[in-house]
Amino acid sequence: MAVLWALVNLGRLAEQSEQLIFTGVAAAENNRLLEERLSSLERVARQYQVLRNPDSLLLLRQDLDTLDERLLEMAPLTSQAGVSALSDSIGINARRIVDALSRPELDDLRAQFAIARFSPLRSSRALFARSTRQFTSSGKAASRRRLRSRDRLTSSVSACNLNGCACGCWNWRRRKTVFCATCRMN
Repeated sequence: MAVLWALVNLGRLAEQSEQLIFTGVAAAENNRLLEERLSSLERVARQYQVLRNPDSLLLLRQDLDTLDERLLEMAPLTSQAGVSALSDSIGINARRIVDALSRPELDDLRAQFAIARFSPLRSSRALFARSTRQFTSSGKAASRRRLRSRDRLTSSVSACNLNGCACGCWNWRRRKTVFCATCRMN
């Protein structure tokens, strides 16, 4: 019975590990795409500052919409990682920049001020990426520790049962392996 319980738990942990790896890969990809979108937004904003081309303004709006979609897609991860406020601030600040550049009364000074807002926005994005990366990394590390612990349990229970002992080997209250005198595996 103990072997089956250990194998069931091992299967669950393997599924959790697989999910964490998938989450980590998705977070890395989303962070990369978020960086690309913010870079594109800044590049087009700087072009608009110089050229005042209506097409650039349209591109700004499209980049902003794509940025909002990316942040919305990342919402479950940001919620789990506890960085929802940071994610919201990235979206809000990007929107403020685009809104400032979209105003009809835009002059050179206001355009420079709006463009200057990209620096703190890049810092926020870097902090956001670091936080989500740390969250997924800490989850992977915890999963690996649990998996190693379950591996040791499975091997010790199997060894105990191979020796013909039915002691159970696992003390759930103390959360450690307890062997009988027959096993001699302390």
